[in-house]
Amino acid sequence: MNPELSQFALNTEDDALDDEIAVIRGKIWDNCRDYCHSCKILIPENEIERALNRCPQCNRIMGFMPKAGIDEYLKSLDPEEREARENGIWKHLSGLVYKELDRAAHIYEDFTIPKGWMKIESVDPHDARPSHWAFGAVSPEEIEIFGKKVHRIFWYGQLLLSGAIEDSANTVRSFR
Repeated sequence: MNPELSQFALNTEDDALDDEIAVIRGKIWDNCRDYCHSCKILIPENEIERALNRCPQCNRIMGFMPKAGIDEYLKSLDPEEREARENGIWKHLSGLVYKELDRAAHIYEDFTIPKGWMKIESVDPHDARPSHWAFGAVSPEEIEIFGKKVHRIFWYGQLLLSGAIEDSANTVRSFR
């Protein structure tokens, strides 16, 4: 380290960011290295500021991405995703995840699954929240249901499971 910078030595290990490890925090601006979005100031990239790795005005830990790179990245996003990435407002995840879902084309009234269809299951396990267990069936060929040509995979049930694994397994067995 440059001897002139020794007065700016980092106080704790937590103050130091390894330049080879990219840690993304919150809003994209929380990861900027040369612009403090809170203070609205450009911080020149000189040895002293990089050694401190903090905004000189508000003392916020700076990130690793240059402002120019963030500006270019934000131009590539659609408006909903930009609001999430730039400001941490994740409302684009509150609606349909698959925007292509068309209820008229993809949702059917209940019908009895024929015995010859292959049954499938899918699980999305979680530790901190309920796990999702989905039940589906695959038709052996393209078919029509209620006079409409339909897709071959039908999801007919779902469970939200939490608690002991044995209890979850018993719940799944009883649903089958």
